[in-house]
Amino acid sequence: MYSYPTARRRLVASGIMVSGFILTVVVKLIRNHTEIGLPMRLMDSMPNVVCGAVVPFAVFIGNRAIRMFEFLAFCGFIVLGLSAYEIVQVWLPKRTFQLNDIVASVVGGVLSMLLGWLFFRRNA
Repeated sequence: MYSYPTARRRLVASGIMVSGFILTVVVKLIRNHTEIGLPMRLMDSMPNVVCGAVVPFAVFIGNRAIRMFEFLAFCGFIVLGLSAYEIVQVWLPKRTFQLNDIVASVVGGVLSMLLGWLFFRRNA
């Protein structure tokens, strides 16, 4: 299965990435200043979910056909990188390791894989 380059594909992928960036900025700005009805654990992990869910769509902005395997591998590498960064935080000053963030990264990766199906079509 392939996803072929089109203006629509680039526009939708860009929209997903920009929306994720805006959501992350909003969550970071308001999570300590207001109670919006979400548990703080969810607010703390939301950037990891969003990052894992939207960063893989960068592959769809380019001008080349993308195979499903390439997209799934890229999703896996994003989740692996986010998880590794979370583990490394054990040794970084003023950073904390949270298992919830690794779980959130995996959830985001699964969301990107599911949403990514929309970008693929079968060869005729």
